Amino acid sequence: MLQKDTRELCHMHWDMMSINPHTKLSEIKARKIQVNRTSGKMYMKYLKFDYNGKKYKLKKLNMNLPPENIIKDYETAKMKFTSNLNKKIIESSKPKQKPLTEKQQQCYEMLRIGKDMKEIAVIMGVCLVSAYEYRKAILKKGYSLEK
Repeated sequence: MLQKDTRELCHMHWDMMSINPHTKLSEIKARKIQVNRTSGKMYMKYLKFDYNGKKYKLKKLNMNLPPENIIKDYETAKMKFTSNLNKKIIESSKPKQKPLTEKQQQCYEMLRIGKDMKEIAVIMGVCLVSAYEYRKAILKKGYSLEK
C-alpha cells in the first residue's frame, strides 16, 4: 500500500498559467486536493516542502515545453479521443428504439411502402382497430413512418 504522502500526490490539480513561446517555458500552478471527510468539501492546497530546514510552499512551477513531435502526437491522440467521445455522447443522447413485435414489424413494413390502414388490416387478417393499435405501438417505440 502507498504511504499517505504518496497517495496525496496522486490527487493533484494542475493549472497551466502561461506559455512563453520565446523561452519555451510553461508556468504551472500545482495544488493538491484535500477532501474533508466530514463535510465532503474539497480544498486546494499548495504543495509544501522543506529545503535546508526551512518550509516553503510551491506556488508555481516552470517547465520546459515538450518537443514538437510529442506535442503533435498528443494533439493527434486528443483529437481522436474527443471525436470518439463526441460521437458516443451524440449516440447515447438519441432515443433508443425498442424492438417491434412480429405483427408490428409486418405493419411497419407495409406502412413504409405506402399502404393505407384498411389494406394493412385485410392483408394481416385483423380488424381495423388492431391495425391502428399496431401503428400506435410502432410510433410509441420511436419509429418513423416516413417513406
